[in-house]
Amino acid sequence: MCPDLFANFGGHAQACGFTFKHKKDIDLFCKRMNDHADAMLAEHELIPHLAIDAELSLADIGFDIAYEIKKCAPYGIGNPHPLFCTRNLEIMSLQTMGSDLQHLKMTLSDGVHTHQAIGFRFGQWAESIALHEHIDIAYEININEWNGHTTLQLRLVDIKNTDV
Repeated sequence: MCPDLFANFGGHAQACGFTFKHKKDIDLFCKRMNDHADAMLAEHELIPHLAIDAELSLADIGFDIAYEIKKCAPYGIGNPHPLFCTRNLEIMSLQTMGSDLQHLKMTLSDGVHTHQAIGFRFGQWAESIALHEHIDIAYEININEWNGHTTLQLRLVDIKNTDV
């Protein structure tokens, strides 16, 4: 599609690399790629989706399941980290963290159980959600070892306002 624009190119199945012959070819490359995408992709293929492995209640989440999940590592392209969801959780605490407030930390409750959740690069959500609102979350279950303490941590992958 574009080899005429490249001085060299190559890569493997999960990567590609190329060097343009001329800097001016970047705009032409972008146009060709956008035209190709328009021809090949239907609009419904551009809607993001998540493959949830299981829906859990907060009562289901404990160190036992976290250690079982850890046994399946390493995770990567051929072995993705299991993804879970839990619905209708109340936000009990909410704070942004990091030097640019780019991360989000929450305490979530189902009315009986509570868990900590962290969303790396989720800081913008702090403007869209508030204490005591209800949300659905997609997450990975992780064991967090920091400063001599071991805790369970739900690493957020997505947040959705609960449809009540």
